[in-house]
Amino acid sequence: MEKFFFEGDKFIGKSTLLKKCLRYSDYSISGFYVDRLLNEKAEITGFVLRDAKALFKTEFGQEDCKEHCFLKIENGQRIRNLAVFEHFGTQLLQEAQSNKSEIVLLDEIGGMELLIPNFTGELMELMTQRRKILGVFKSDKNYQRQRRNSLEKLNINDQRQKLREQIYLHNGDILELTEKNRNQCEKKLQDFLMQ
Repeated sequence: MEKFFFEGDKFIGKSTLLKKCLRYSDYSISGFYVDRLLNEKAEITGFVLRDAKALFKTEFGQEDCKEHCFLKIENGQRIRNLAVFEHFGTQLLQEAQSNKSEIVLLDEIGGMELLIPNFTGELMELMTQRRKILGVFKSDKNYQRQRRNSLEKLNINDQRQKLREQIYLHNGDILELTEKNRNQCEKKLQDFLMQ
């Protein structure tokens, strides 16, 4: 297996499990991950796209948060900035394709970023490479929730299906993470990293 993805309910710990296992490895990493922005009450106020090479960095400047924030939540409204995927996200995918990192992290894919043709094209191209790719694929349940909460039209069913097919076609798998199978999923992830 070359591509390994988790999907599952919101806040089940998919990204946390990935980071935990990667923390104990010394693999070179490229790609990206999504970071939550929290206010002083620990409420989510937005989501930022980050370079995977910064995975274990603990401090980020405010400018970095503003520049790469693709979803901001203000007064209950969700404001998208898809230019983050058009520019920064596409750049990270191009770098992942051209460098020789041992792991490409894609945490998370299968959501609003698929509205951007350049980003989606680079993502599909990356899936065809014989590379170890690790990440989170947005579950159908979470995608439908995102559609309901979006002010603008969000219809990426076709893109999601094609991406899912690419993962399976190119020696990949998508495992659902639940509370009951967490230990088994962690073992499979560790086996994937060790192979």
